[in-house]
Amino acid sequence: MTLLLVDLTDLRAELRQDLDAVGDELAGPRRHMDEHLASIRVELLHRLSVIQGEMID
Repeated sequence: MTLLLVDLTDLRAELRQDLDAVGDELAGPRRHMDEHLASIRVELLHRLSVIQGEMID
């Protein structure tokens, strides 16, 4: 029984490390997409203000 508990503890530690590694792998693309979406948002807001300005003129 003790050996089984040790194996389960080791397995949990390995799974935790694997999940942490996956999280790290996803962090880079997530930051890249956030930056990309932020620039798109800025461009859309700029275009909206230009359109609104044209409608007022």
